[in-house]
Amino acid sequence: MLLKEKNYYVHAWICNLYRIKGKIADFTNASEREAQKDWTLALLNEYKQLDGIHFDYIRYENLSLVNYTKMNAIQKTISLTKNAIRIHFPDKTLSTASFPLSGEIRESQDEVPSWFDVWTDNPENNAINRWNRSGYNFSGIPTPFRVQQDPKEWIIKNITDFTVSMEYCYNTNWWKGEVDIWNNWLRSNISNVFMGLGYYSRVWEDPEISPSDVANEIAEKIKYGRAHNISGFSIFELGEPGNDDYILINALTKGPNAPFKDISNNSPILEDFFSLIFVISFIGVVLFVVLAFTYFYTKKRKK
Repeated sequence: MLLKEKNYYVHAWICNLYRIKGKIADFTNASEREAQKDWTLALLNEYKQLDGIHFDYIRYENLSLVNYTKMNAIQKTISLTKNAIRIHFPDKTLSTASFPLSGEIRESQDEVPSWFDVWTDNPENNAINRWNRSGYNFSGIPTPFRVQQDPKEWIIKNITDFTVSMEYCYNTNWWKGEVDIWNNWLRSNISNVFMGLGYYSRVWEDPEISPSDVANEIAEKIKYGRAHNISGFSIFELGEPGNDDYILINALTKGPNAPFKDISNNSPILEDFFSLIFVISFIGVVLFVVLAFTYFYTKKRKK
């Protein structure tokens, strides 16, 4: 595997919510949680060079009222899988994707985790509590709750090695606010949070925003994140058809304020950039074909 030869760390991305074609997963079903675990173990057993599995779409499909049973079911799914990885593949890791903290208006029927109420009621947190503002009627909640995710608890309970916050916004001050909240919530566990960085066409739909503007803001975000205990970043999405990724690469590697200015033009990261994207895409296609074949073969045998 080319990625391993270059000493890259490789996770297989899986879409938990759509494990079976045409069917949306219900994590409250114990058999579904077992199937998610078995799927993970099967991939790690088949692709032995993988360093771990990334749970994307480990959530419910649409924003809805916060439901304790569903939120707990997702946590059980992650915990069950993580425990199995510890036993069978102790050198592998499990990561997760979580919705950006953003914010929603709280409803009386929402079954909000008790830790959040305790945090909100503490006046010491008012300076960074974006949900205690007039825009949220002084009664907002984090957006992950609405898809039944509680990523803070995932980390505190050590059931994920790290979570990637999908905060892909252009506004750097808003993004910094999320970094500040994560630091407050997790303190010594903040290294388990990776921050998302948006570099895709929808970010610059506003005609006043250009890819260069977005790239420069990403450089600023990385500098702030590094200075505030964020150890990893996830860029969405490199390799989007029609995009010029070198605008971003140059913003990150050239100039006095570039966060990776110490990387030379001969760096393998730059030399192999597009070949690595091809390999990642190829791995995704292979996994899709394998899973599709397994699905249709199983369906055919049942007939």
